[in-house]
Amino acid sequence: MIPLQQIYMKIMKTMENKRLKQKQMKKIGFYVMAAAIVLTTACKKEKDDTRQMIISAKNISRMQFSMAGSGSATINWGDGTKIEKVALGNNKDWAGLVGYIPLQFTFRHDYSGSSSYTLTINGKITHLWCSDFEMTIFDVSHNSAIELIRCRDNQLTTKALNDLFASLVENTDVKLQKRVLISGNPGAEDCDRSIAENKGWLVEP
Repeated sequence: MIPLQQIYMKIMKTMENKRLKQKQMKKIGFYVMAAAIVLTTACKKEKDDTRQMIISAKNISRMQFSMAGSGSATINWGDGTKIEKVALGNNKDWAGLVGYIPLQFTFRHDYSGSSSYTLTINGKITHLWCSDFEMTIFDVSHNSAIELIRCRDNQLTTKALNDLFASLVENTDVKLQKRVLISGNPGAEDCDRSIAENKGWLVEP
């Protein structure tokens, strides 16, 4: 017959083991939760830092545009060539200039043949000047930093311009007048400018 003291000791040891396991599980749970928070924060930061714009153009053998902002940007020219990393200048250096943009803010690419291409640009770009090309699609829905878009004299239809307006991120800064310039496009007359205006943007000829 097992003495009562031994039975008591076994019960106490079992309970102590359970307590240790519970502590270990809580500790593991804490580390898992902490890791999840760090990962989520990192993913959110990466998402927030990915300021993307997409441009499609047809029947072109060269693409050229100017942009300014802060930091650097990457350009995927859409033809399988190496992604290009460029430095962005301060938009204050040229934002108020008319008809002239400093050369260091202008980027160009020659294609092997005339065709349709889709470009992807990532970076904190605030000003983009892309006129006089056969641009057909312009999407800035993932770039909240953009303040000025000059896309005159392209091939943006009524639908394409309405889609561009819909992709604009709402302007919540009452002191900042964000603008998009669209004259010379096939859809400039019939597009719905109120889509952009309702987001705090000014649509100019």
